Amino acid sequence: MLNSLAKRLPHPLLYRLYHHKRLREESAREAKAAVLGGLPLLETLNLPSLRTSDTLFVLGSAWSINSISDKRWQIIARHDSVGINFWPVHPFLPRFYHFESIAFENQPIMFQAFQQMAQRKSEATQVR
Repeated sequence: MLNSLAKRLPHPLLYRLYHHKRLREESAREAKAAVLGGLPLLETLNLPSLRTSDTLFVLGSAWSINSISDKRWQIIARHDSVGINFWPVHPFLPRFYHFESIAFENQPIMFQAFQQMAQRKSEATQVR
């Protein structure tokens, strides 16, 4: 019944309803992760007060990142930077970090790989 009703909805409306539903699911997942991790949600942060530079480097995870010279890393280190997704694999520590939702239910292999990588990085950076 619901499926046949959805097929009759105009595409723009169906699209908006779908994305509204997904946003609610993701927001709930983010709030739970923030509580478990003891981290603030992005919307609660005063980003201008966290900024240390007028320049922001966005660090992706493509192969080209390996061709950045030491001199360029020194420049990047003097400014704000944000690492995306599997960035913790790299030795450079960005000022900010963001990852897309990697839910176990949807992507169990990616979730497990990310969890193992984060655990190894955590153990490697602990003060002894």
